[in-house]
Amino acid sequence: MDATEMTCAELVEQLSDYLEDALRPDQMARVRVHLHNCGGCEAHLGELRVTLRTLSSLPSENLPPEVERNVLDIYRKWATPPDS
Repeated sequence: MDATEMTCAELVEQLSDYLEDALRPDQMARVRVHLHNCGGCEAHLGELRVTLRTLSSLPSENLPPEVERNVLDIYRKWATPPDS
């Protein structure tokens, strides 16, 4: 693997920062290259964007704290690479 290549596990770890434009330019470039070459990670990012858009459209005052915790727990389990 080339030193500039990124594994799927590395990408998952950096997705939040990527979506918030909080990565350095070289890190952003690595993420973009990986997404361009990895259909699975591109699909994962699409699903994450849909989830975030859906959740952000819900009124926060109507979302019980236990539901929020459950959704976050489900996401963390889903986003954690199987080999970690």
